[in-house]
Formats: sequence, C-alpha cells, structure tokens
Amino acid sequence: MEASLIRFKKDKIEIKRIDGRIFTLAPTIFSDEDQNYVKEAQKRTDSSGEFWSKEKAIYELTRQKWMVGAVGSPSARYQNFKKEKIDIDGDGEIDGYKLWQQSKNSGFAISLPIRAWEVRENGTLFVKFIYNGSMKKGEYKYDFQSGYYNKAKKGSNYGVEFYRPIEK
Repeated sequence: MEASLIRFKKDKIEIKRIDGRIFTLAPTIFSDEDQNYVKEAQKRTDSSGEFWSKEKAIYELTRQKWMVGAVGSPSARYQNFKKEKIDIDGDGEIDGYKLWQQSKNSGFAISLPIRAWEVRENGTLFVKFIYNGSMKKGEYKYDFQSGYYNKAKKGSNYGVEFYRPIEK
C-alpha cells in the first residue's frame, strides 16, 4: 500500500492512501522498517499530533509573517515567505521561492541580499543567499515548543539564528 502519514491519534496513526481514502490504524501492523519510520516521524509532530511535513511547513511559512531578531530589537525585520519562484544567482535555474524582507520600523523594503527558500520532505527549512559572490545556505529545524525555526548547525551554518512567527 502506498500512503502518506497525516497525524498521530493517541496510540494509532492516520494515513491517506493515494486514492484519497483515509484510515486510522495501529502502527504495529506495518513492517519493522515502516514502524521505525513512524517512530522517527512521531518526533516531528505538533501539539495536535499532526505530522510535520514539507506541506505543513510550507503552509505555516506562507500563511503568516515571520521575524528575525529578538523580540523588541530595533534590528528585527519582517520576513515574508512567498511562493514566487526565484533565481538568485542568475544562472537560469530556480533556486527556490522568494523570501521578502522588510524593515520593522520604516515599512519599506530594505537593501539586503535577495534570498530564496525551500523546504525538504521532513520539514527542514533552507534559506539561500549570495554572499561575496558565492551561494550560502542556512539550515533551520522547527522547534515545536517555541514555534521558531532555529538554526540547525551552529558555526558552519550561514544565516540568521532563527525565524519566529510574529503571532508568537
């Protein structure tokens, strides 16, 4: 059977088959490999039990504005994750979707490097930009407690420390 994991419901999981039918099943009926996948996936669920996936991450990123910088910081900037494809290095290849930035105070777009974003199947966010003539990439993991996207790797990872929803 080919299906997608939708959410966890107590000790069961809800899956959607490719024909659109939805089932609630005990994960113990699946193979060991699939049960291991379910255990790993359970680590990526929000408070409602919904599975954190690429689709869920894109929905959350694009439905609201985000900010970088600490709460109350004068250097904080609005971040708007658009679903507009963009080529930031001019090589004719799409690098992701446009990440639009705006100054918190002025309401005008600020002069920062153009950024592109993409989300992997597991919900990990990547933000790309050109710095000193080369493509740089920041990797961010979603934190279910804070609701922030935090930098996945300190030091070698490029970009801001975190993206936080304005609503939080």
